[in-house]
Amino acid sequence: MDLECSSRHSNALIRVRPDTTISHCPAPADSRTDSVNRQNPVNKTAPRVTRIRDQTTQRTVSPQRLLHYRENWYLLAWCHKADELRLFAVDAIRHAELLRQSSRSVAKKKLDQMMGSGFGIFGGKAKYRARLRFSPVAARWIADEIWHPEQEISWEDDHLILDLPYAQSRELAMEVLRHGPDVEVLSPEGLRTEISTLLQQTLARYQAD
Repeated sequence: MDLECSSRHSNALIRVRPDTTISHCPAPADSRTDSVNRQNPVNKTAPRVTRIRDQTTQRTVSPQRLLHYRENWYLLAWCHKADELRLFAVDAIRHAELLRQSSRSVAKKKLDQMMGSGFGIFGGKAKYRARLRFSPVAARWIADEIWHPEQEISWEDDHLILDLPYAQSRELAMEVLRHGPDVEVLSPEGLRTEISTLLQQTLARYQAD
């Protein structure tokens, strides 16, 4: 997408979200993120790629925070078109331009609520808790990983039980699927059903021939 932005001082505006991997990804230093380092108001009017719909759109935004998560950078900004906070993948922004108009400032409390207490970067406020059971082999690694600051770990014989909050299931489902047969969703039932459906759809692709 193309952006035109205004921004404030970068102190406390660049955040690194913890994840289960160790990554070394330098912050992008160009017009897409420069607005987060300026005192001047910044608005973005920009074409950007919306990957899910495979579309290019143009937005005017007021950048609030630059976030690093799982080897990717995201711009948390007030979208003037949607009239609400939105999260933009920096690598999907094709062009950015600073505008000479005042940006909208969003209260820190609201920004923190947007990032929320749920799993992953697209969480928002946690609504559910997932309970996952890992095989003894996977448990050797999971026991040393931090999926969420409020996670709880317990044991059933050699199986590790991971309990953590989440708001949206998409990212958590992707993480669960990454572990294949070494993990089982115990609850909630909705997440268990979603994972089962995704696995059946995957298996169907291999059985099509």
